[in-house]
Amino acid sequence: MLFRLFRAFLWKILNKVKIDAKRLLNDDILRTIYESDIVIDMLGDAFSYDIGEFGGNISSIAHSLDILLATSLGKDVVLFPQSIGPFRNKLVKLLAKFSLNRAKVIVVREELSKNYLEDIGVNKPEIYLTADTAFILEPASDKRVYEMLSKGGLENDNTPLIGINISQLLNYKSKNLAIKEDYIALMAKLADYLVENLNVNIIFVPHEITPYKTTTEIENRIALIGGDDINAVKEAYEKVKNKEKVIPIVDRDVLLLN
Repeated sequence: MLFRLFRAFLWKILNKVKIDAKRLLNDDILRTIYESDIVIDMLGDAFSYDIGEFGGNISSIAHSLDILLATSLGKDVVLFPQSIGPFRNKLVKLLAKFSLNRAKVIVVREELSKNYLEDIGVNKPEIYLTADTAFILEPASDKRVYEMLSKGGLENDNTPLIGINISQLLNYKSKNLAIKEDYIALMAKLADYLVENLNVNIIFVPHEITPYKTTTEIENRIALIGGDDINAVKEAYEKVKNKEKVIPIVDRDVLLLN
């Protein structure tokens, strides 16, 4: 990442002396940023220690350097609705403050983030408070919903249906950050309780998935602290007692239907 930042400065110098920087610096990220009018960051909660003890610091550092990369190329950076902070490490906090103060606009999705940014001295960009990006997404059509449910194995028997969103990140936190209640076991108990007391069907839906086909390398990389929730759905389903009333949506092709 530091080498990439150095190359960004080099790119700027090369362009000033009229050398073909695109040919000399063949980097997809650099080229994409260089050819953009504005850079919009939509990673949501990558600027926080709390996404995971190790992953949080690494993510915040990488995120900060990406902003510096874009601003060093003269691009305006906008952070679209995000949760930011806290930063537990002093050096990480200083780097985050330095980079965030070089953004053009920061949009956060709760007052806690806005107040935290003001407390640590992020005061140069305009800071706005709004809702999460999910609220501006177009809902899926009825046709697509029925297709997903059908391919997921759910029969339309007019039984009330309750969806439960499963998160691998919360699964990781419950197992590795000394949280007393096991998240996956709790989701399984919730599903069984609803089935037994309300006579409903349950559908386990992954909160977040990658667009990639499953491979060992990718799954190992993303399964540790979140980013893909299919494995968490599978794990929760294995703990459910009333499996005939619970449908786990774990087919990536079904989830990515157009």
